[in-house]
Amino acid sequence: MKKIGILHLLLLLNGFSLFAQEIKVMTWNIFMVPPVVFKSCQLERAYLIADYVKNINPDIIAFNETFMSSTRSVIYEKLKSNYPYQSDITKSGILKSNSGVWIFSKFPIEKQDFIIYKKKKGSDIFANKGATFIEVKINNKKMQLISTHMQSLIKFKPTRAVQYRQLKSELVDKHFDDAVPQFIVGDLNCNYYDTVEYKLMHQLLDVAPFYYTGEKYSWNGMQNDLAYKFSEHSLETLDYILLRNSSSKIANITSTQILKPFSDSCVCNKNFHNLSDHHPVISTIELK
Repeated sequence: MKKIGILHLLLLLNGFSLFAQEIKVMTWNIFMVPPVVFKSCQLERAYLIADYVKNINPDIIAFNETFMSSTRSVIYEKLKSNYPYQSDITKSGILKSNSGVWIFSKFPIEKQDFIIYKKKKGSDIFANKGATFIEVKINNKKMQLISTHMQSLIKFKPTRAVQYRQLKSELVDKHFDDAVPQFIVGDLNCNYYDTVEYKLMHQLLDVAPFYYTGEKYSWNGMQNDLAYKFSEHSLETLDYILLRNSSSKIANITSTQILKPFSDSCVCNKNFHNLSDHHPVISTIELK
């Protein structure tokens, strides 16, 4: 046997591999707000969203705004065979919905944790907004993923900064293991093109810089019919897949793309074609 073959065998026997593990992670705010607030063809969109995820086939998908049990049932039934592991649905409260954060994984979830943000403003007070932590086992490797949906709207930047700090101290640092890479994903409601807040977010969360390909904006309030109908007519990128700086020696994000799901036929009688008001973001990740 060649020397490299012996070395490879010894590494495998000790739980290591000469080869990096490549996986794909997607995050998507799917706008499943109850029709009492917005009539956006939620049930029809749920079927299309689940089909789209199956077609793209990420290894882990982190959803935001999964507030409706009826649409969660549709998504679960269509995805459970591909993604046998899911994070827990967080509890709702008095006049409050759950957090809306829901993670599907092809890999076993070995640990879970959750926080609720203590400071919220505006309509966000009606949801138990927070962050969900999972640790998954991928063959002989592990990774940690924290999915969140942070305070909305430009005018509430100071509130987001408070949430960055709470997220960092109560989940990111709490579960830190220098042998396990950490990723922070979700709708952070921080505009990638707002240099000041973007730099502050990177500093407070201690994450590595990165670049997008594909669509320029994950929130296109001019061309996305759902965003244009129900919210701000702005152009922003608010959705992220971020790697903690201290994990850069054991993991790498090789690409991050903003996708554009679109139905050629109308989603329903409301004449919508976009599947959500946000576009999903997908990253290819290398676990070294």
